[in-house]
Amino acid sequence: MYIFIIACALISLSILWVFAYKFVPVHFTPLMLLRKIEHRNEKKYKNKKIWIKLKNIPEEIQKIFILAEDAFFYHHCGFDFYIIIRAIDRKILNGERISGVSSISQQCARSVFLLPARSVLRKLLEAYFTILIEIIWKKERILEVYLNVIEISKGIWGLEAAAKEFFNKSAKNLTPCEAGLIAACLPVPLERNPKMPDIQTKKLADEILKRKMPDKETAKSRTKLKKLRHYIQKYN
Repeated sequence: MYIFIIACALISLSILWVFAYKFVPVHFTPLMLLRKIEHRNEKKYKNKKIWIKLKNIPEEIQKIFILAEDAFFYHHCGFDFYIIIRAIDRKILNGERISGVSSISQQCARSVFLLPARSVLRKLLEAYFTILIEIIWKKERILEVYLNVIEISKGIWGLEAAAKEFFNKSAKNLTPCEAGLIAACLPVPLERNPKMPDIQTKKLADEILKRKMPDKETAKSRTKLKKLRHYIQKYN
């Protein structure tokens, strides 16, 4: 009985937590605290974060980050099952490590509510919070929070802070090339710097800028399970 009551209380609190962040800017996350602890002996380390509303970020810049991380963001329910199944397929056929399958919604849920950890429990909690934000928030809110909490470089959180730190301007004034360089840092934020990009960062930035947003027909066809094998074979 006590376990049931505790479980109900935790679920209720998590729902209230997600509901509150539907309206309140997210200025602090568990990952920020973890990084602060990890760099506690570095006197110059400081978390830099500046909130910016989605409406103040040009749509062209928004699209660059969507294309960098989750091109079908507006076409799925929080989980890109095509990417997940393709990764599993490659794992089975080629023994490849499963990575890069998290949607923007999953990354947002993980960044805002959880600490990074490789465990089944963390994955289950990530899925739980992903479902909650997809139900309670709108896609635009998910993207807004994501662009404000993502770790872009050492001590730099969110697009606005990165724009001011590396290019001395607001995110609303970024050029596509600058935005591409910032987006290219997302896979390994602690190792890359958009102001002093290495060859890999420049190459990825160029690749991101060449990508195109998918049309509705492509998205519709892609979500049909009977066609998944065709796409897997096509891209393998």
